[in-house]
Amino acid sequence: MALRSALSLGINLRLTDTQTPEAAKEARGRLWWSIYSLEHLLTSVTGRASSVSESICSVPSPFPCEEETFEHPEAKRLFQDPTLRETHLRPTLFEASNQADLQSWTTACPPCPSLFFHNLVDLSLLTQALMNKVYSIEGLRQGPSRLEFHVQKFGLKMDRWLAKLSPAYQFTLPDAGPWHLNHPQLDDLAAPFVRERVCLAMNYYSARITLCRPCLTHIHTNTQGRSSASLSSNPDLSSRTKLRLEMATH
Repeated sequence: MALRSALSLGINLRLTDTQTPEAAKEARGRLWWSIYSLEHLLTSVTGRASSVSESICSVPSPFPCEEETFEHPEAKRLFQDPTLRETHLRPTLFEASNQADLQSWTTACPPCPSLFFHNLVDLSLLTQALMNKVYSIEGLRQGPSRLEFHVQKFGLKMDRWLAKLSPAYQFTLPDAGPWHLNHPQLDDLAAPFVRERVCLAMNYYSARITLCRPCLTHIHTNTQGRSSASLSSNPDLSSRTKLRLEMATH
C-alpha cells in the first residue's frame, strides 16, 4: 500500500524545480528509498514476487552525509550539479565496467547513519535487480547460458559493492576474498559500528545465497551421466560446469 501510494504521489520521480530546498528534496528521496527498501525486505522474507523494477524511479541515490553537512562546499557542489552527483553516487547496479577499478567517492565518506542507509539501498537495488533477472519468468525462458551470464555479472557487481564500503563498515578480512569474514571484529560488541557491519554482512551474504541458489539445482543435471573425458572434450561445457561448481560451493 505504501509503495502504490508513493507511486501515485510521484515520490519516485526526481524533483527538478529550483524553489524546493535541497534538504526537502533529499528528505523526499529518502522517503522513497525507505519504502523501496521495505518492499524489498518483505519480498525477501515472504518469497513473493515484487512489482518493483530497477527502472521504476528517477530519484537519485540517498546522499551519504547527514543533513547538518549539506552546507559544506563539497556537498553543495554535488547538490548544485546533478551530473556530478550522478557520477559520484551512481548505484553499483548502473556502473559501467570501466568504473570497476575506480576509487568510490563514498569510500572516503565518514561513517554516519546516512552513509549506512546509502550502502544498504545500493545493495537492495542490486539484489532486487538480480531477483528480477534470475527468478522471473523471463529469466527462466532465456535458458541456462543466460542464467550463467547473470550469475557472473551480478557476482562482479557484488564484489564491487563490497569494495566500495568505507573502512568503518567493512566486514571481511583485508586482502582476502568476499567469503573471509572478520570474525573478531564482528564478535566484539563494544567495537564502533558493529551493528552496521553485521547488518550489511547479513544482507550481503543473503544476496550471495540468492544469486548462487540456481547453481545448486542445475549442477546435478549438467553433470549427470557425463564422464570427465566428455566434459574436458567440450571446453564450453567444461567452463560452464566449472562456473556452476564454483557458485554451488560458494
